[in-house]
Amino acid sequence: MCMGRLKSLVFIALIITTILVACSPVKAAESTLAPTVATLPDPTDRPTDGVRQFKIFLDPKLPTDFRESFKISDPIILTDGNDNIETIVSINSEGESIANWVYALVAPFPTLDDSIGLDELKLAWQTEGVNFEKFGALWMSEDTHAVFKKMWGEPARNGVKIVAEEDFVNQCWDAEKCWGIIPFEQIEPRLKVLYVDGLSPLQRGELDTAYPLQVNITLTGDQEVINKIETLSVDHKVAWKKTNRDPQKFTLLVMTGVTALVRATAERMDTLGVTYPGRDIKHWLVEADLTHVCNEVSFDSRCPPGNPNQLSLQFCSRDEYIGLLEDMGVDIVELSGNHVMDWGVSALLNTLDMYDERGIKTYAGGRDLASANQPLLIEDHGNRLAFMGCNPAGPKYAWATERSPGSLPCEYPEFYETIARLKEEGYQVIVTQQYFESYSHEPNISQVTDFRKLTDAGAVIVSGSQSHFPQAMEFRDSGFIHYGLGNLFFDQMTFPNPGTRREFIDRHYFYDGQYIGTELLTAMLEDYARPRPMTDEERKQLLTDIFRASGWLKEVQK
Repeated sequence: MCMGRLKSLVFIALIITTILVACSPVKAAESTLAPTVATLPDPTDRPTDGVRQFKIFLDPKLPTDFRESFKISDPIILTDGNDNIETIVSINSEGESIANWVYALVAPFPTLDDSIGLDELKLAWQTEGVNFEKFGALWMSEDTHAVFKKMWGEPARNGVKIVAEEDFVNQCWDAEKCWGIIPFEQIEPRLKVLYVDGLSPLQRGELDTAYPLQVNITLTGDQEVINKIETLSVDHKVAWKKTNRDPQKFTLLVMTGVTALVRATAERMDTLGVTYPGRDIKHWLVEADLTHVCNEVSFDSRCPPGNPNQLSLQFCSRDEYIGLLEDMGVDIVELSGNHVMDWGVSALLNTLDMYDERGIKTYAGGRDLASANQPLLIEDHGNRLAFMGCNPAGPKYAWATERSPGSLPCEYPEFYETIARLKEEGYQVIVTQQYFESYSHEPNISQVTDFRKLTDAGAVIVSGSQSHFPQAMEFRDSGFIHYGLGNLFFDQMTFPNPGTRREFIDRHYFYDGQYIGTELLTAMLEDYARPRPMTDEERKQLLTDIFRASGWLKEVQK
């Protein structure tokens, strides 16, 4: 009986214990178990989607803009070079090319020299004192210095002058001697870009592979890493800037001076062929994206053959002469000339019809005052250009009215407002004028005043289309003024002044929506009709004369 009672008590105790355990909080129950801790791998070694991470090292001598553009994501990681390097991005190494960086040799705009050979340039880099008489030490930023030291080795003592990028242009312009190397994106109008081995980074289209101041950026190392980077770049998970010079962002504009296909020029066209005057300079004009001429004379089927002895200043051109403009690849004709109405309304309307039929754009004149007053707006390779022009000199009969065609008379306050508006809309504004004629390299006071006001209003280029005589130039803020280019196709050899044979053709460069510079092409008129490229001696004399007239003589660099 006692045993039975004991068994009953034990059974009751087990039931009570079971109930108490069941009613206890879960936390209390867990606390009686030993904890299990997961061991995580180091983040740099953690696989991504089952794939190991790949290490890549950027050479510190790479251009800063390129290094800052390099964006990565898993499984690619950057390393500082202190651990195992699987793949290196560096300059001019044997490996997979992934980017191209372009540099320019520059000097102040009023520099007489146009070019240098690479061997001579590298000799100056490597040898103490070589070429110091020509250009002194080579100027460049610390970043550019690192790049070229990687390419060319250690420079000679005092062979390089380090200048901060933001100070380069002002200090170089003011220096007694300055030739420097800068990245392409730092080219600006006050700098002259020099040719190296006959090549320039401003050439139109793809850069010639032989151009020596370009850097090939390469991937070298583990092929699996290289393949992975290429795969991820397709999906933009790894990205970098491929170049600092995109050929699709260039616009090359060629602008010229007076064209008047009359008198002796017309006689040569009648006897030697319509395209004869452009024979020697055609390549300069046709290679441009946009080619401008200021054709001052209207075409008319009634016009007689050219007469070198014509005394009248009432001019016309035969219809077939437009073949010269077509052969030169002319895209834009300025109508500000003071002879556009010499043969009356029908001749100018016929001329406008001929331009329209050939797709040649016009500005600074038109079928009436309203159309003459319209700026010519052109978008080319992403660059927005606006052309404006007017004729302050007259004669009055040449001006357009509300009911008749002609050139546009100048209403300057309205012009300033339009320039400012177009600039605000993102256009690079180019203004030309048929100003009052003077046979002098130096512009007169009124010309200086009127041209400067146009740049002050926001024009990036102001060009004198009236001048039969090449004139001075000026930089004003971000604007370039050329007071007169001289003739293009006109029969003035030495009359009324010696020097009318000398001509400028201005090649203006626009890139990525900005005006970045001008190259001065120089020509000499032959046979009363045919300009030809100047010889080196002729060119240096013209540039010296014009730079002196521009007030730049002390800065002329030889």
